[in-house]
This record gives sequence, structure tokens and C-alpha cells, in this order.
Amino acid sequence: EGAEEELLALLAGARSLGDERAESRLLESLGVLTLDRGDDAGAVELLEQARSSRPRPNARERPALFRALGRAYAGTGDLIQSAAVLQEAFDEICETPADVALMVQFGSYLANSYTDRGRFGDAEQVLSRVLRHEQEVDAANLVRLDWALARTYAEQGQSRVAEMYAHRVLARMDRGEELRARGHAHLL
Repeated sequence: EGAEEELLALLAGARSLGDERAESRLLESLGVLTLDRGDDAGAVELLEQARSSRPRPNARERPALFRALGRAYAGTGDLIQSAAVLQEAFDEICETPADVALMVQFGSYLANSYTDRGRFGDAEQVLSRVLRHEQEVDAANLVRLDWALARTYAEQGQSRVAEMYAHRVLARMDRGEELRARGHAHLL
């Protein structure tokens, strides 16, 4: 409570000092608050202002900005612009050296975006780029990746393949819960 007023005061201060980096981060924070309130169009406006600052933010440094902007565009119904934002972030993250954790996150978001639009080939292409790094992906992100694959195949009507990936999701989640419980038992 009161966060928006504080952010607006800080934003005014950043602008008076000419601190564009701080201004961009504050606009991002305001955009996320606006998105959480359900005002997708207002969030797009604030997040685009944050993204257009100099120096231009990138997805490696500010993944939350790109995630929120993709989500906000989707919330306004502009799935094409949502996919464009996610594609920009995904391509940047895939550049050498690839950030595998972010690659899985943005690859999953982008594949889901393509799946929602019926562009299954594009979704598969994104997921195959991510799968090239499967050995480097941690367990939590493997669940996300398997879910994106399950969803893509299910939407295409390939229920056997979708079911296989869904079972992998469930198995990974069970193992994760089992490990977490074992860890808690050791701590106890």
C-alpha cells in the first residue's frame, strides 16, 4: 500500500536528475503494479516507456521487463506484439553465451504464445532450440519446458505425445516434491 505514490515521487526525482536508468526501472515497477491491477493497456504504455530509455534495456539484464510487457500485450489481445516482444528477448538470450535458464523461460512463453495463435511449427522450432541445451537445464525449468511441449502437442491434436510430456511433468513434480520433503526431513 502506498507503493505507487512512492514510485511516482522517486520517478519525479529521477527525471529531475536526468537519471534515465533509474527512470526506466521506476517506470517498469509502475508498469508491473498497473499490470497486477488488471490495466493491461496502461501497463503496456508504462513498460514501453521503460523499454525505450537510453541505454536500451536488454532481456538479460531486465528479464522481468520483457516478461511483463509480453504479458501486458497478451492481456490487451495483441498476441502478435506479445510474441514480438518475447521473440526479441528469446533471440537476445540465445546469443553466445546463451543464458539457459532464461532461454527456457522465454522459450516456453514464446512457444505458448505461438501455440495460442495456432502457429505450432513456430512453437516447435522455439522448443527445439531450447532442447539443444536440455543437459544444462535445471529440474524446475525442465518442468516448464515439458509443459510447453505437452501443451503444444495437445493443441495440435497429438494426444499420445502430449500425454507423454504431461506424464513427464507429473513425474518431475513428484520427484521435486519428494526431494523437498527429504530435505525438510534432514533439516528437522
